[in-house]
Amino acid sequence: MDRIAVIGPVASGKTTFAARLGSILGLPVIDLDDHYWRQSPLPTDGEWVAKHSELISGERWIISGDYRAVAEPRFQAADTVVWLDLPRLKCLYWVTLRKAKGHPAPLRDSWRWIWRYANHGKRDTAIALAGAQLNCSIYRFRSAADVTSFLGQVESELGAPYDAAGSDLPTQLRAMWRVPVDGFLGLYLRAVATCQARAPAGFHVRSITVGSMDSTSHPSEKAARISS
Repeated sequence: MDRIAVIGPVASGKTTFAARLGSILGLPVIDLDDHYWRQSPLPTDGEWVAKHSELISGERWIISGDYRAVAEPRFQAADTVVWLDLPRLKCLYWVTLRKAKGHPAPLRDSWRWIWRYANHGKRDTAIALAGAQLNCSIYRFRSAADVTSFLGQVESELGAPYDAAGSDLPTQLRAMWRVPVDGFLGLYLRAVATCQARAPAGFHVRSITVGSMDSTSHPSEKAARISS
């Protein structure tokens, strides 16, 4: 894994995951939010396309950020795509906390993007990842347990013991992916958090090498296979 694209809905933990995996693998970590939302003024569409092309031109990187308008070139450049498809309510909760800590993305827009992701973002992402021109491994995680176990597996394969409850896992990561959220967004967003002391015993995740798919299949059929 030399070029990893980390994608998913707003506030699904992409930046934290990328930082951790980048540390394990020794990869340069790039957060697309730094190059878009933290710029003043915000880049124009043309400037953003050019900047994104520059960012993905390197030989080794892990890039966090969805930005579906420019995602396809990133998928083509990547050898691995990690899709953090975490529950909507958890993302709503974490984007609210993220804004309270000063993230520049508009909160109401972020809520709207998260809410629409289940009906639009997942479909668009699945279709993009089903492209016959891609040749990358795809990991789709739907739960905190999947994410935590994957990081443990990577560290284990590199010979570094993984202790999810220990200090080697950043507190922010441990909290974000161990917090079950029960909330309602409207007049209020309520969250109940419970932190667990141990890592899940195992995980189930589907890995697909897109390049091995039948290139004659219709994109919608491939998308259905990825999104299942």
